Amino acid sequence: MAIFFVRFSNLVFVTKVIFVFMNSNTFIDLLGIKCLKSDANITKIDLIANNLLFRTAKTILQDNYVIFPLIGDNPSTKIPESLQHLEINSYSFPVKQSKLSIEDQLIDNIPEDFHSSIPKSYDIIGKILLVKLEPELLPFKHNIADVYLNTLNIDSVFRKTDNVSSSYRTASWECIGGFDNPVTTHKMNNLDFMVNIKSVYFNSRLNNEYLIVSDQIQDKEVVWDLFCGIGPFSLTLAHKKDVIIYANDINSLAMTFLKQNIEINKKKLVGTIFPYNLDAQQAIVELPVSDCIFMNLPETAKDFLPGIFQRIFGNFKKKVTIYLYHFTHKEPSDREDLRKNIELQQLLESIRYQATNNDVKINSMNTRIIRDVSPNKTHFVTELNVSARNS
Repeated sequence: MAIFFVRFSNLVFVTKVIFVFMNSNTFIDLLGIKCLKSDANITKIDLIANNLLFRTAKTILQDNYVIFPLIGDNPSTKIPESLQHLEINSYSFPVKQSKLSIEDQLIDNIPEDFHSSIPKSYDIIGKILLVKLEPELLPFKHNIADVYLNTLNIDSVFRKTDNVSSSYRTASWECIGGFDNPVTTHKMNNLDFMVNIKSVYFNSRLNNEYLIVSDQIQDKEVVWDLFCGIGPFSLTLAHKKDVIIYANDINSLAMTFLKQNIEINKKKLVGTIFPYNLDAQQAIVELPVSDCIFMNLPETAKDFLPGIFQRIFGNFKKKVTIYLYHFTHKEPSDREDLRKNIELQQLLESIRYQATNNDVKINSMNTRIIRDVSPNKTHFVTELNVSARNS
């Protein structure tokens, strides 16, 4: 006999389990609840909602009945009123033999009517898993969190309750499992980043992009990171190159974490980072002359180009490289031929117009895809090499 400690949300049930080996199959002696096949779906919903379904065991099919395995020695005290008319007896349940994928586990723990809404992706920042759930899955949010907590090396599961908004680029999050602590330390590019998912913006999927751009920048150059957040690009660059970086963000909390992250990683940095807590328009006017400008604010970065072009014409007497990040919506065929992406082409034409209008020369302009954010939304970067026409 063995004792299972089964974790569901913040509850722990102790279940005595007897394993029986028959023909290389493993069985568990548990209490089970018996219902008609026609009532199986609603019965499963009620059992999941009340944390009564023993998920390691398979259900039993018996003529026109389905028997669900239950958690605990005396689960009848927790049976909801809607199921109290059903028969509860001891049964030998088959143990699930194969190690299921996360998606298969979610399918196994969510009623069939909702399988099409199961999340296909998630992000992990440090010890926190972030996931977006469709409204119809909210009654099962704790069960979904349990699957992640019992499968992955994480401490918390948060679901997004609204999209990224405001100039701070923050979203709203609800803890649906594990520890309700939004602060964690994320390891990326051999560096440690402290982050509060509720108060600052951080995207764990851009680590490769930071490395690509860092490789293109030369030692001794001066770099602006206009929308730096907690510093993932600035620190990655300072880790790889001996450069001077002016890291700016309007969010004062992001500045707090940036300074902490500089201190945490200071022995790994060969470059120097100067934090600034300014509105980007003000930073464009006040920061020292730059060789390179990093603009990762995809929704609105393009709106700051006129100010940058005016600064280049007035003060910069050399070539400047600009990394402008942006989103576009696309048709499926647009990925193969970016010339067919009308929204992208309109943006590039707007950049040319703004440059001409501010007497700035575009020496080169190249666009590449970073990632697909959703089936019809793509994250791009346009690399511009520009200079004042009179330089």
